[in-house]
Amino acid sequence: MNTKTSNDQENHFKAIEVAGRYLKCVGELLDILQALDERKTNRRYECTSLYQYAVKHLKLSEDSAFNLITVARKALEIPALKQEIKTGALTVSKARKICSVIKPENQLKWLDFAKTMSLRALEREVARVNPKDAVDDKASYIAWDRLKLELGVSGACMQKLRRVQDLESQRLQKAVGFEGTLEAALNAYLEKFDPVKKAQRISNKKMKSRTAANAESDALRPVPGRVKLEQNIQRKPYSAALEHQINLRDEGRCTHEDSQNQRCSSTRWLDIHHIVPVKDGGKNTFRNLTTLCRAHHQMEHLHSLS
Repeated sequence: MNTKTSNDQENHFKAIEVAGRYLKCVGELLDILQALDERKTNRRYECTSLYQYAVKHLKLSEDSAFNLITVARKALEIPALKQEIKTGALTVSKARKICSVIKPENQLKWLDFAKTMSLRALEREVARVNPKDAVDDKASYIAWDRLKLELGVSGACMQKLRRVQDLESQRLQKAVGFEGTLEAALNAYLEKFDPVKKAQRISNKKMKSRTAANAESDALRPVPGRVKLEQNIQRKPYSAALEHQINLRDEGRCTHEDSQNQRCSSTRWLDIHHIVPVKDGGKNTFRNLTTLCRAHHQMEHLHSLS
């Protein structure tokens, strides 16, 4: 046996050994992600989601983090999914692909499909059974200030898009593409429903001469839908005027800052939080109310209990 052949065999067996360790590590990582998710460990490390934790602290790519977390959560319902990955019979990418269709009653069929089909063939079969999962929502840069958007929509949604396209083309007296149509629809939605824009309009029309202190003294008007995390405390509703002032000040964004003084970027699932809790005498005042995302809101209350 010559030296070249000997080296090839050595690399071959080494590759098999390393690949085995890799598969074992993937299985262990799925176990750990399930435990982290159950205990909400990400919140102890200033991350509002397990996904953010996986990207920030585990240094996983965004795609890898999404795939692993999706599979780890689905494996709680279908333990065999994780077991097939641990044995090397199934890849994480294939397991992720069938997460939208696999159920306890059909798991044997889908696991067999995933193990024997190519990824492309598996994608086609999943799309046939579940057309909504045929296209993943994606936004990727094609230039420094331009992105390519991919998504799947229903026929009804497409009809609405076409209708807005017709109306916008009529309004501008020129043909408008999908980008212009989406921009017009988004502008209209934000103008009507964005609480920050609403606060700006009210401020410009009625509150130019008012200060935050004036807003605190406005007559209280109930605002429905507030999350009550402090239990067994009789809480008074705060005024709509005060809510507008808070939205304007906080710009409709979570105000939590981490240990590096980096402000949370979340603008979704927002709550109004009492800095000094109601149970400790905290009032509905401009200075005592702040905007927090749902995760940081819960973290604040858990911290106050510890």
